[in-house]
Amino acid sequence: MKISAILQALRTDVEPWAAAEGAGVIVARDPFDPFQIVTAGGAGLVAVLSYAGTQRSESSRERPLGRMQFEIVLASRMSLPVDRSAGIYTAAGDRPPLVDMLDDLIQVVANIAIADATTSHKFEYAGDAPLTAPDGQRLAAFVLTFHLTRIVHV
Repeated sequence: MKISAILQALRTDVEPWAAAEGAGVIVARDPFDPFQIVTAGGAGLVAVLSYAGTQRSESSRERPLGRMQFEIVLASRMSLPVDRSAGIYTAAGDRPPLVDMLDDLIQVVANIAIADATTSHKFEYAGDAPLTAPDGQRLAAFVLTFHLTRIVHV
């Protein structure tokens, strides 16, 4: 199963939860996209789904396995200031507590079944952390990390 197909399957199963929470769901185009989406301004919640790489987890030459990492950024949209020297980030005024949503989102993703013979069938929760800007400033967002094992086609 291709990476893009796994991301679309993830999106399909996360969208109902996100809609109930009033959040949009976006699949990131590249590793910088989640940060750019979160800081592009506007109001509301967003869940940004992204692929964060694969580490080879088995040395078999015939059917090497890779541990794929997927991330979901759950965020209140923010605006970056025009004057970056001020070091002030502005979050949307009336935003829900993201920490109250983490457990439910983890459960949703952990229950997603991937029906493909080349991958493990469930996402494994690997942790979460605040999303930070390149300067180290914490944003109004959490990054949730999940792993999925698949056969690497080399």
